[in-house]
Amino acid sequence: MKKRILSLLLCLCLLIGLLPTTAFAAMPSVMLEKGGNSTATVYVGGEAMTASDSTESWYTGGEVVVVEPVSYSAHLYLDSENGGALTLEIKDLRVSGKEDHAESKGAGIYTTEALTIRYSGENTVTAAAAFDYNANPSTSFRSYDISYGIFANGLVLTGDAGASLNVTSVDVKGSSYGIYSGGALTAQGGSIISKAGDTIDIQADWKFSSVGIYAEGDMTLTDGASINATSGNAYAGSYRESRSAGIMSCGDIVIEGCSVEAISEQAFDEDANTPSNFNYMRYSRGLYAQYGDISITDSDVTATGGDAYGDGTSVDSSAGILSYGGNVTINSGTVNATGGNKGNDPSYGICARQSSSSSTDDGILTINGGTVRAKAGDLRNNAD
Repeated sequence: MKKRILSLLLCLCLLIGLLPTTAFAAMPSVMLEKGGNSTATVYVGGEAMTASDSTESWYTGGEVVVVEPVSYSAHLYLDSENGGALTLEIKDLRVSGKEDHAESKGAGIYTTEALTIRYSGENTVTAAAAFDYNANPSTSFRSYDISYGIFANGLVLTGDAGASLNVTSVDVKGSSYGIYSGGALTAQGGSIISKAGDTIDIQADWKFSSVGIYAEGDMTLTDGASINATSGNAYAGSYRESRSAGIMSCGDIVIEGCSVEAISEQAFDEDANTPSNFNYMRYSRGLYAQYGDISITDSDVTATGGDAYGDGTSVDSSAGILSYGGNVTINSGTVNATGGNKGNDPSYGICARQSSSSSTDDGILTINGGTVRAKAGDLRNNAD
C-alpha cells in the first residue's frame, strides 16, 4: 500500500513538471494585492466595467457586456502577460462622464485601482459637469467641486503609432485636472492632448488647482510620445491658494525621446483690493516637479508659465520649468522655457529651487547639451 501511494505521488510530480510555465503565469499577481477583493472596477462614461482573474468586460457605447461583442470601443481585463495589470484597451472611444455620479466623480474614465490604458485610433474622454465633492459640508469644511477627465491611482498610457487620446476636464468652483494619477504616471508612444478647466474660488480656506496632467508620484514621458498638456485659469480670492500647471508631479519627471508642450494659464486673485494672507500663493508653472528632479533627454520640450499676481502682499510666481526641492538636468534635445509676468516673487524661465528658506540644499541646474532658450516674465505688482 505504501509503495502504491509513493508511486502515485511520483507520477503527480512528473505531471506537474510537464505543465507549461504559462499555466502559472495566467494567475494575475494583482489579485494578491487587493486584500481579498477579487474584482476590479473601472467606470467608463459612468458605466461600471469589471475584471477579475476569470472575467472580462466590454463597453459598446453606453452599455457594458461580459461576452465579447462584434464591435466595441473599450475592453477591460487583467493582463496575465504583464503581471496581472488591470488593463483598459480603447479604440475610437468617445465618452463623457456621468453627471452627479458619486462612484465615478463625473470623470470620463475613473478607477481607484492602478490602471494601464492602451489606446489606438482617435479617442476623446471628457468629464461631466463638475462633481460636488462634499455635498453636505460641515461648518469647518465647505463644499467644493472637482473635475477629472481621467482618474486612476497609478496610470500607464500606451499609444499605438498614429493613435490619439484627447482628454478634457471642465470649469469648476474647486479643482480641475485633465489627467490625474494618484501614484506614478507613464506615457509612452501615441499622442495625448490633455486640457484642464478653469478653477474658480468659492471663498473656502483651501488650495485649488488647474492642471493638465498631474501625478502624485514620479512621471515618465518616453518612447516617442507626443504630449500637449494645458491648464485652465486659476482664480482665487483672499486667504486662498490658486495653482495652475501644464504638467505637475510630486516626484521626479523624466522626459526621454518625445515631444512635450506644457502650458499653464493665469493664476490670480479675483479681488486684488482685499488683503490676502502672505502664506498663500498664486503660481503658474508650465512643467513643475514638487520635491523631485526634472531630466530631459533627446526631446523637444516647450514649457510656458502664465501670469501670476495677487494683491501685492501674496506670494506670486511664474516659471516655464521649475523643480521645487530638486534638480533640473538637460542632457540633449531642444528646450524652450518661458515664465509669465508676476506680482511679488520672481519669474523664471528655468529654475531649480530650494524647497524652503531653511533648506541647506540648493537645487542644481545642469545643461549637458542640446539647445536651451529660457526667458523670464516682467514684474507686475498690483499694489503699485
